[in-house]
Amino acid sequence: GGAGPPLPPPPRAGGGGWGSHKATMQQQITQAEALKNAQTKNVLALFECDKKQVDDEYKAQLEFFQSRLIDSLEQKQRAMARQVGFKHGRRPADPAKGDAKGGEGDAKRAKAAPGPSVNYMLKPEECKADIEEILRNVDHYTVRSAAMASGDAHGGNEVWYDRSRLQLHCHGHSFERNGAVLVYQHGQRLEDEWTISAMNAVETTLRASDGAKLKVTLSQLRSGRYSLKPPM
Repeated sequence: GGAGPPLPPPPRAGGGGWGSHKATMQQQITQAEALKNAQTKNVLALFECDKKQVDDEYKAQLEFFQSRLIDSLEQKQRAMARQVGFKHGRRPADPAKGDAKGGEGDAKRAKAAPGPSVNYMLKPEECKADIEEILRNVDHYTVRSAAMASGDAHGGNEVWYDRSRLQLHCHGHSFERNGAVLVYQHGQRLEDEWTISAMNAVETTLRASDGAKLKVTLSQLRSGRYSLKPPM
């Protein structure tokens, strides 16, 4: 038979072919690997940021409820001390005995009367037990509980934190994170430019233009010790 069809010429050295295709694939793999590493770093950074925010919020709420528990215990102790002081008040002197002994009987009775700090104050181990009980049942003392408590009473011009919209409502005004705000303490404006850097159902963190920080709890806003207003 005749000669077959002509064969294709071999690829020229340095031209296209498998070598060029392999180099292109390797370049795309390298770019994809770099993109994957960058995205992984971003995800890890966001995770660490969220984790730190949760930890800070947890510490803030824990300190808040610890201080509230201590204040409650101190108020109960003062109330009991007043009641005990009333019960152990000085009785009128007996004319038949007090005058004859020259007041010696009153002095002995006053010396022998137990003080309220002896029998009616909480012992250190009792205070410690109360704190440990709070820490063991910390799930009951969460920001969600505080938000529910504030949400139940946010009628009218109350102060409360809207967790769904991440907004702080204060006496008819609403504020968001990174927003400018005017700060008043006992009715006097603090001379500085303030920005809300963080907020939750327990407290609000404010940052001044010079970098100073101020933490204001929602209870302080409700009591009127501090107040927030939008810029003029």
